[in-house]
Amino acid sequence: MRRYSLNRYLVLGVGAVLLYSVLLYSGTIYLQEQMAEGLVQSTGAAIAVVELRPKLPLGLLSGSFSEVKIELGQALLGSIGAEQVVLAGREVDIALLRLIRGGPLTFDRLDQVEARLDLSEENLNAYFERFSIAGRFFRVTCNTDTFQLSGVIPILGRRLEVSLHGTLAVLPENRLRVIPLRLVMQNAEMPPVLLEELLQDYLIIPLDLTSLPVPLELSEVLLAEGGVSVIAHTR
Repeated sequence: MRRYSLNRYLVLGVGAVLLYSVLLYSGTIYLQEQMAEGLVQSTGAAIAVVELRPKLPLGLLSGSFSEVKIELGQALLGSIGAEQVVLAGREVDIALLRLIRGGPLTFDRLDQVEARLDLSEENLNAYFERFSIAGRFFRVTCNTDTFQLSGVIPILGRRLEVSLHGTLAVLPENRLRVIPLRLVMQNAEMPPVLLEELLQDYLIIPLDLTSLPVPLELSEVLLAEGGVSVIAHTR
């Protein structure tokens, strides 16, 4: 009889663990989908993927998570698009009730969040197209060493081929600046300062991060093959 009771308690215990696991898994999946849907609406991203790791045992109910990861594809950062935005956070509390009621995704507590914003050459060229005027246009080429603007500008009735080689730096207020290092005009090397006034619209790139669920500040920019990656942290 005693063995029967022990076996019964064991079965009940295993059943409770299985039920808890199923509820935790299904609840996490549901919340991830809700967050992803809200992020697509708030950021204009084409796709959003959310991964959550709730704190045990009741983190899912209280909105407490040990890890949160968010990936956005083709998000709009103001006037420039980003091929991908990745946010990763630890020790995060989410305003769960507000989210379930259809409100925006907000965080009650953040320990540390880091973001990577990937801007492709296509994103950058689409942004720069707005500054193209009759007879003047530029295209961006990126590699691990150089940020290059190449194009044509009209000077004194002539269309001159220009190639500006430089790098990128972070400015306050979440802006990037092109730092000219080398200027080639009609195959002749010239001081970059000669064209800085003409190209001033191309030298500052503002990023609007207000649509993202956490307040971020740019901290570093990395040149890459075919684009740039910008690192940001919570303020």
